[in-house]
Amino acid sequence: MRDALVACLVASLAFALCACGEKDNKTALERLAEKAVKAAQAKAKAAGTESPAPSGRKTEFTVKGDKGNVKVKVEGGKVTVKEEGGGEAEYSAGGGTKVPADFPKDVPLYKGATVVASVKQGKTFLLHLQTADEPKKAAAACKTAIEASGWTPEVAMDTPNGTVHTFKKDNRTCTVVVSKQGEDKTLIQITAATDE
Repeated sequence: MRDALVACLVASLAFALCACGEKDNKTALERLAEKAVKAAQAKAKAAGTESPAPSGRKTEFTVKGDKGNVKVKVEGGKVTVKEEGGGEAEYSAGGGTKVPADFPKDVPLYKGATVVASVKQGKTFLLHLQTADEPKKAAAACKTAIEASGWTPEVAMDTPNGTVHTFKKDNRTCTVVVSKQGEDKTLIQITAATDE
């Protein structure tokens, strides 16, 4: 039950993060998806459930927006949002979350880390990985592995809570954010995007 709710929350968070530093440069798909997630949460609350799609069940619905409709499919821990005549976004979180099959093969993942969330919108991917290793160790290993895969470092920044590294390869960008999560976990956020 919890997985679908977590996926909805991840979707909301992903859209909020996409808009950081921008007034309202959200795409129609992002605005409609936000509305769809809120509608799914309201529908679940009205039905007295904690999740839009309790474990093992599937729900589909359409949300009408100012610039078109969005079809939402919630199944297990995966939410798919599809804009009428346009883009599509997929969100997955919780136990059993997997790396999308078309995630770039030349973006290495941290060995031994668990995938806890996955977002895919067009040619942009966002993965959240979790490990018990210290942030500095994880950040150094990620940087070394990505550079060994032919990526060129663009930006490196240390923060009090972790590190941010951005890499470039051809017309693609990869950003790795590594930070402490709670007392005993490290969160690794990997964003891989094709510049258009």
